[in-house]
Amino acid sequence: MSTHDLIKPYSDRCNGGRLFVGGTDEAKEDEWRDAFTGELLAFPEREDPFWGSGEPNGWRFQNCLTTLGVYVSDTQCLRESCSVCRTPSHQVWTLRGICEEETRHYYFTSSKVGLNATAFQGYTGYVIDAANELWVFRDEIKGVVMATLNATENEHPVGRRLWNFEQPQCDQDPGPRYLSLISCRDGQFACDDGSCIAMRLRCDMKYDCRDKSDEVRCAIVEFGPQYEQTLPARSPVNPSGVLLLSADVLIETINIISTDMIMDASFVLELSWLDSRVTYQNLKATTSLNLIPWHLAQKLWAPTILFTNTDGNMRTVVDIDSTLYVDRGSGAFQTDLTRPDVGASSSFVYIILFICLLTFKKKYSIQFKCHFDLTLYPFDSQHCYMKLRVSGSTSDYIGFNRNSTARYNGSELLMEYSVGETTLSVDNKEEFAALKVKLELIRRSGYAILNIYTPSLTLIIISYVTLFFRADMFEVRVMSALTALLVLATIFTQVSAALPKTSYFKMVDIWLLFCIILTFVIIIWHTVLDILHNQPKALMVAGIGDNKVGN
Repeated sequence: MSTHDLIKPYSDRCNGGRLFVGGTDEAKEDEWRDAFTGELLAFPEREDPFWGSGEPNGWRFQNCLTTLGVYVSDTQCLRESCSVCRTPSHQVWTLRGICEEETRHYYFTSSKVGLNATAFQGYTGYVIDAANELWVFRDEIKGVVMATLNATENEHPVGRRLWNFEQPQCDQDPGPRYLSLISCRDGQFACDDGSCIAMRLRCDMKYDCRDKSDEVRCAIVEFGPQYEQTLPARSPVNPSGVLLLSADVLIETINIISTDMIMDASFVLELSWLDSRVTYQNLKATTSLNLIPWHLAQKLWAPTILFTNTDGNMRTVVDIDSTLYVDRGSGAFQTDLTRPDVGASSSFVYIILFICLLTFKKKYSIQFKCHFDLTLYPFDSQHCYMKLRVSGSTSDYIGFNRNSTARYNGSELLMEYSVGETTLSVDNKEEFAALKVKLELIRRSGYAILNIYTPSLTLIIISYVTLFFRADMFEVRVMSALTALLVLATIFTQVSAALPKTSYFKMVDIWLLFCIILTFVIIIWHTVLDILHNQPKALMVAGIGDNKVGN
């Protein structure tokens, strides 16, 4: 048989393109070896018709053998080319898309029938072979043809193909149905053309299959026919059936507005729950890659959480600004062999349902109302709460998990406070389950000491010092004390305006009132002292006047 006869059956495989022959001299120039096994190949000399005219001519830059019409040429290995199907002996094939209870019905082995013909023999009675330009899938035990596939010259039924079934299959009437005949191993995904890639490359938002089929049919969740979005999920692991929500509150920044008793908080809320009514598929080990698209997230049930100590009807909503993803956790894999759009035994991933968690995540910026006790201001410590409550379902159906967490990740030093401990408490005994995030706020008293206590104490000392002025300097003593009194009154007014209006006295109020009253008493004392000091002079002046009148 001539070289032409060997190449001719495959020369038109790529519609005129290059067909990779399987040899390479990349290791050593002009020493051609099998690209798969590394075995040395015995190729004819350059003048043999096996080579094209002037071939091989690529020197060290062209190291791969491809067809050139019915001849062979060397070319760059980076250039795209087709290849003849190459499979090891005793290769096990899997036929996906049929419905059988026992897995042995899905497995086949290939065998050579003729020069260009291949047949696939099932482990049981199934056979796939070529007949009259058709690939026929038949059951030899029952003696019936299950399905047929139109076949072009030299084309095998490998990959995902649309077969025409002549028998009912998977509770469906005869007609077109996809089957996948693949040879991929565990941990691999089968492209539609039958080639295999690593499972981690499946649905990773870039094309890895030649036919780009690794980035199609990438839906993460699949809804059952009885799925109802308005009904909450029931816990498959809690004996009472109460669905427990795990909450994670990450507080990024807070700002305290003391005059209005408001905490302006920016935080990220994560809610995780189980929903066994949906099927999870194509899941990655990295949770961030298991993002549910917006159009599917709208169809899933998600809990509604109210922020109770806020103005308005603030609540959680699954919208375009939120994310919903699946955490596959760890556990055993399940595979549906009746599905044709799969790869190897774990490529179309189904995780045991109770391991998968749906996680809702969204960032909020909300003002929470706080109740401060300012009795000890400015040496006080306050507590402000973020109160969350389940809406729509009572605690008989939905509750909060005790392992919920709250963290503060912002700066510990605020304008007026330093942030202390952040704690979370859960209450599932009320009609609606609730949780409270408690933030400890410790007042930074340096501002008040510097701007209130130090000036007022200085004014008190000045007022007291006027008591030691000479008795005949009444105007100086009184003016100094009055000035101190006016400044204290101004400080008191400013401090009162900067703090919330309360019906009780604060420590700073008592201190400033004490300073004002004490200064007032000093002024009264100066007045009495002046009267007592000037009374003898008045009597003396009056006596001298009487003597003059008598004379």
